[in-house]
Amino acid sequence: MTAKLEKKSIFKLRVVHLGHNPEGEEVTSCVVEPIDEVDVKHHKAQAAATSKPTAATLKALDVLATAIKKHGTTPPFSNTDRIPPDVKCVLHDKWRGDCYQSDMSSGDQDAKQKAFKRASDDLLARKMVGECGGWVWITVCRETQ
Repeated sequence: MTAKLEKKSIFKLRVVHLGHNPEGEEVTSCVVEPIDEVDVKHHKAQAAATSKPTAATLKALDVLATAIKKHGTTPPFSNTDRIPPDVKCVLHDKWRGDCYQSDMSSGDQDAKQKAFKRASDDLLARKMVGECGGWVWITVCRETQ
């Protein structure tokens, strides 16, 4: 009989100190601990920041730059504490639509949606793009990456 796992779990090992043996040496062991979703997202963000962006990620950044150049505006609402002053933004929906129309993905609509989701999540994790209240903007020059 085999057991079927219904849900994937991620664990880490934590060293625990048990005391000292008769020779006075420290005795340790490991305890298995689950990693919560916040830790997983943090580790993914760290990994993304240390690797090179994919071609699709860079294409999404180029599409955003073009959209901002053509249609960028300062958000009309007062909750701009997270949006830098005088920065040009476009609506997230505009960026997504432009990415779907680009050659970022040559697949069907589902493939385009997945490609955009991965690329936009990657840009946000790398802090190359900011997002607040449905608005997106570029936070860094591409030449610095």
